[in-house]
Formats: sequence, C-alpha cells, structure tokens
Amino acid sequence: MEQKGVVAVSAQLRAIGGLALPRGNQTEATLFDEGRNDTNGELLMKRLLLGAVAMIVFAAPAAAADLQARPRPYTKAPAYTAPEVVYNWTGFYIGGHLGGAFAGNNSLEGNGGRFLGGVQGGFDYQFAPNWVVGAEAQYSWLANNNNGVLFPGGTLVTTNNDQLGSVTGRLGYTWGPALLYAKGGYAFRDNNNIGVTIAGVPQPFTTNGRHQDGYTVGGGLEYMFAPNWSAKAEYQYYNFGSTTFTTGPADILGTRFRNDEHTVKAGINYRFGWGGPVAARY
Repeated sequence: MEQKGVVAVSAQLRAIGGLALPRGNQTEATLFDEGRNDTNGELLMKRLLLGAVAMIVFAAPAAAADLQARPRPYTKAPAYTAPEVVYNWTGFYIGGHLGGAFAGNNSLEGNGGRFLGGVQGGFDYQFAPNWVVGAEAQYSWLANNNNGVLFPGGTLVTTNNDQLGSVTGRLGYTWGPALLYAKGGYAFRDNNNIGVTIAGVPQPFTTNGRHQDGYTVGGGLEYMFAPNWSAKAEYQYYNFGSTTFTTGPADILGTRFRNDEHTVKAGINYRFGWGGPVAARY
C-alpha cells in the first residue's frame, strides 16, 4: 500500500521542477522520494533520522562561529586593600639606653665627652587619637675621664660626677608607628665631687653649694618596630646651676663654673601595652 502522505510530498517536490533547493530540503526530498515505494516504515524512519543528523552537522559550524564571535564578559577583580595597622602607645614600658655626655661651656669637666649607659621606665597614654602624654624615670651611669681645669697659678680643679637621673613628663605626636616627643622635668646627680690641688697636693676650699638637684629638657623620636617593642633616639639637656668658689687658692677664688650636661642616647623599650598590642583594622 502506498503511503499517501509520502506521495503528496513527493508530488509537490516534482512540481518544483528544475528550481534549486537548499541542501537541507534536497536531502529531505530525496529521502521522501526514495521512500515512496518503500513499504517498510522502519526503513523510512531511519532515513528521516539520517537526514536530521545531516542538518545538525551542517548547522553546528555556523553556531560555533557565532558563539566565538560574541565577546566574553569580563569583570575586573576588586583591588586589594591592605588592612590598616593600628599602633597603641598606651601602657607601661621598661628599657635601656646607651650614648654620650658632653659638658657645656665653662664647665669643671672640660670639653671631653663621656660614655653613658642606663635604664628607663615609664607610662604613656594615647588620646585624641594622635597625641601621647606620659611620665618617665631615667637613670644613667657615666664614665669618668675628666682631666679637670688647670689655672694659671698652677691650681688644678677636678670633678667626678658619674651618675645622672631624671623624672620627666613628656608629650608627643604619633603617626603610624612613629612618635615625636618633647620632655622635661626634675634632674639629679650624685654630687659635685670637686677636688683642688697644687702640684698634686690637696688644697682647702669651699663653694656655694653641692648642686645635686636641677632640671632637664629634651626630645626625641621613638619608633614601634614590632608588637610591644620600640626604639628611640633622644637628646636630653641637664642643668644643675653654677658653682662658685668662696674660699681657696687665690687663682680660683670667686671663679664661677656651670654644671650642665648635653647627652645623646639611643634606647630600646619593651611595652606591656595595657591599651592593647599593635593590631590590624579592616
């Protein structure tokens, strides 16, 4: 029995005549035409499936080319922002220092410098938020290499001040790990330890006082290089007034000397950090 649907399609294809058909339609026409006398429906279905596969094969390259032509969407990754490091200066600290001491002009110690070393401790409080206020106690030992002052009459005056101390307040401004500060307060030393000799023979004398107490001012830069650790460079001036000889050999009688020290120090502190250690703020 001839399948009517297939005959109708085949007849329509013949009616087209010599017109060129698209490749896909030609394939369908051929399959339908060949299946006109095919009484086996299963064979016809196989040929129809083969035709569909052929159409897919021809269409796939065009679809792939279309996909390649489309630009790939690109999203820029957000820039990395490092966390802000927060430095907290609030808390107690202890440490040590090394440096040198240099007597001022018109001093009993002459012009030579002396080595010093010592310890310090204190407390800082950070507020507002870049200001730091605190208090510090410091003690230094000085090497004694003083040759004294020789007067024209042959009188030699020497002194041996080998300890310096201070209790000061300080105020500083901090940005990041750095702290720039000024300091000032009370200063003390062991005593004046003055000696007067002529040709090596000790001579009697008196002065207007021992001048053990005085004042100090200074400043420096401190840097927090690790959690709970800071290093500093500091200048500090000590003044204990002036000494005047009230009695003694004629060439020193009434002579007045200044008792002051210019010091430079490098130190390191360990900070207990009651306000919290160095932290990262995101």
